[in-house]
Amino acid sequence: MGDLVAFDDDIQLGVITNSQLDIILPQDEYVIGANSFDPGAVGPYSVTATVRSENMNGCREVWVLRGVSFTDAITTADCPDTTAGTDYYDVARVWLAVGRVLTINHRSTAVNPKLTLYQVAPNFSRSQVAINDDSAAGNPNSFISYTVPATGPYDVFIGTSAAGEIGAYTFDVSASTTLSPPAPAPAPVARGRDLWRWRGMEPPPFRSRVPKRGSPLPGAPRSH
Repeated sequence: MGDLVAFDDDIQLGVITNSQLDIILPQDEYVIGANSFDPGAVGPYSVTATVRSENMNGCREVWVLRGVSFTDAITTADCPDTTAGTDYYDVARVWLAVGRVLTINHRSTAVNPKLTLYQVAPNFSRSQVAINDDSAAGNPNSFISYTVPATGPYDVFIGTSAAGEIGAYTFDVSASTTLSPPAPAPAPVARGRDLWRWRGMEPPPFRSRVPKRGSPLPGAPRSH
């Protein structure tokens, strides 16, 4: 049995009860399961699958899977945030399993990228669990590496640092589910006889650098 990667109930919660999955996924085999929301409900239905472009969809959440990378743009048709001025953002939704690591990148030369990660509750309310504006000093691109505490859906707000910014960006979801291993410690510098053994060779016999005492030269004073 495969892993759950996405789901949908209402296109518009409580208004349009048909289901629609907008999803960006890597090439693979997938199984679509169609069923009713209400237990025991029966009746006819239809399922269609349409190839869509690799981009967001205005203010509607678009599911993404690990290993995808795409280019889109922040526009005034995206979700507006008026809590501090007016800025705009796209929403990527991803299903995550407990104990695994989510690594995401948001890069742009047109806007100052910002990433915000939310855990989605069963009633579809959101609680913020991670945020990043600049990856490092002097690097305005955004980066989040997050260890998942509970299995379920999470929303990524792909936004900007400053209000009113619009422009193109690239968004990546790493295929890795673990943290990057620490960099190995530098190997000790081999010197002298150790350098021979490091190269797989046996060092030559040890020779003293103290000169041997020989017969004194003619006319040289003798030591007592």
